[in-house]
Formats: sequence, C-alpha cells, structure tokens
Amino acid sequence: MFQEEWRTKVPTTMSLATWSNRKVNFPSIAGPITCILLMTVTANAQDAEVDLPVEARHVRAEPYMGTWGVRILHPTAYDFNSSVNAENFDIDAFMGQIDQLESISHVMININRGHQGSWWSSPYPEMAEKLDPSLFPKRDLFAELADAPRARGLKVLVYFNGSGFDGGYLPKEIMKKWKSHCKQEGMTHYQAVSNVLEYYSLKHGKRIDGWWIDRVGGRTDEQQKDFAEAVRAGYPMGIVTMNKGGSVPTQGTPYNDYTHGHPIPMNKEAPWLGTNVRMVEKIESGPWIGANNVPDDREGTTFGFIFMPLQAKWRDGLAGHPNEQALDWMTRTMEADGFYCWAVAREGNLFAARQFKQLLYFDLHFDPRVPAEEASPGKQTAQ
Repeated sequence: MFQEEWRTKVPTTMSLATWSNRKVNFPSIAGPITCILLMTVTANAQDAEVDLPVEARHVRAEPYMGTWGVRILHPTAYDFNSSVNAENFDIDAFMGQIDQLESISHVMININRGHQGSWWSSPYPEMAEKLDPSLFPKRDLFAELADAPRARGLKVLVYFNGSGFDGGYLPKEIMKKWKSHCKQEGMTHYQAVSNVLEYYSLKHGKRIDGWWIDRVGGRTDEQQKDFAEAVRAGYPMGIVTMNKGGSVPTQGTPYNDYTHGHPIPMNKEAPWLGTNVRMVEKIESGPWIGANNVPDDREGTTFGFIFMPLQAKWRDGLAGHPNEQALDWMTRTMEADGFYCWAVAREGNLFAARQFKQLLYFDLHFDPRVPAEEASPGKQTAQ
C-alpha cells in the first residue's frame, strides 16, 4: 500500500460521480488506481478543484470482502502468574496452527486484555513508570504476534478495549496515579486513553491493518472521533470499527469502516442460537450498511462483518456451534461479500483442541486448493 496526496482538476464536461470512480494514471505510480474522492467544489469555477487524500472508506474495506479469519485470546500482562503468560507464550507453536488454516485472510490479536482493558500486551515504559510495571509486559508479545502472520501474507486486526484504565478492575492506588496523570496532562480520562492508543498505533504502524474497538457505548461523538484518529495515526489506511452494542450489523459510529458484528450477549443466549442469524441476513441484503441501518452501497457506508465466539463465551465454555450451521452462516456471509471472524478459546499456547478441529473443518470447505466435492459439508465431520 502507499499513501500520497494529490490535487487535480475535474473536467467540467464529466460528472463528479463518473470521475470519482475513474481509472487515473499518476506518473509516480506504476499502473492505474481507482480514485474515490472527498471533494469541495466551487460553484462558479471553470474547473472544480479536488483534494485527493487517503483512499476512502470502501477502498479500505474491500480487501476483506468474502473472507474469514480468527482471533486468538493470547496472554497479556494480566496473566503473569499463569503457566503460559506474555513472557513465555510460544508463538511458533501457535503459528503451527495458523499455518494449517490455508483459507483465512486475517488474525485478530489484543493490544489490551479483553473486557479488563487495563493490562497490555506491549511495553510502554513511560506509563509503566507512572502507573505500575505490572500492567505492561517486558516482552513485546504484541509485536511478535503481529509480525508472524504478516510474514505469511495475512492481515492483522487488533482488539482494543476502549475503557482503558478501568477503576472496576484496577487497585485504587493505581487508579489514583492514573487520575493524577490525566490531571497533569490536562486531559479527561478518555482523552488520555486515546493518547495511549495513539502511542501504540504510532509504535506499531503498518503492523496493524485494522482495529476492533470495544465498549464505546455511551461515548460522545468527540470521544469516538478521538479514538478513530488515534488508531489511524500509525497507519491511515487501517480499517476501524467501534462496538456500541446491539447484535444486528449497524453502521454504529460515523467513523466505522465495518460493522462491529457483535452477537447477542452470551449472558442472554448461546451464540449459536437462531437469533444471531439476523446478522447474516442483514449482510445478505447489503453488504454495505448506511447510517439508518439499511443496505446502502454509497461511499461512506460500512462493510458487513460478523465477530462470533466459537464457544459459549468469548474466552471459554462449551464448543456448541453445530458444524454445518456455523459453516452455513460463514458461507452465506462470505458469498454476500461480508467477512467473518471467529473468537477462539485458548488452551496454553494453542487454540482449544475442539475448536481447532472445527476451524480445520471450515478451512477444508474454503481452501481453494481442495476440490469442491471433497469439501462438501456432508462428507466432512469434526470430531
């Protein structure tokens, strides 16, 4: 990918709609590209002057159309007392599983820990000194986990818990230090969280192809905008979504490139129950979804995505997804040009055994090297 900015002129004999999707040759680039424009037009101008910044929302999302991937719930600094932790997690063993999934497009990893977002997977020496070293690992597990899939041609998406340093989980003495930090910097809590997010975005740059930002329900538009700007600081072409809640694909925030795809909360029903098929149906009618949550393929709308646990909860629980139903939901989503990600429980350094067998079953169906008759769901079973 590349990032440049150009100024050019739209011929007055050509409609803006036609020109905006025109193949244009630029001398610094080998071959044509499709330009989608953000434009300001002067009404009486002989020629309309147009700014061509970073490619627009649809261009960012299109590489994911019709694809699927997996999320690994790897350790963070939170797990320092566990036998498998951020300092000794065996990436080679984990990548041995990833290498068996020939049809995936992406791997999702965490910059902080799931619902308890106060513990991190990448060092931040300044904040470790200000708050507490126990919140950050010494090893940059995040960087290693991002580099390994990228070396294999896979994209890397990143989960971030938008609560940041959370008084519901952190000891009072650490929260006191965090509040003191915010006061010294003249920032609100969420401004300071955005600054931490920007630090990691700049630190890791193009290691990160996109972001899934959790817990933004109740956040103001300004706070959501701060998050979007922070994550794009290191790589402006990264795709972004924010989870405001709700279980049917919606545009969510004005800054989303793709829908958050969150299922019905698992404390209400298991993810494989029929209610969640509504997400599939919504994408089948799209896959681009507008601000009024109806199909809309105009520029500025969001791309249909499903983010589903492959067990009863995000981290653990019964692996109860019926194979053929799960495969049906994936197939329908991908054939409609949406994309799908399974959050998979971890056992030690690896995906949980039962769930990994299911992933292999799905992969057999989508692997382009496997003849269709061999990939028939009726002929394959996961034990």
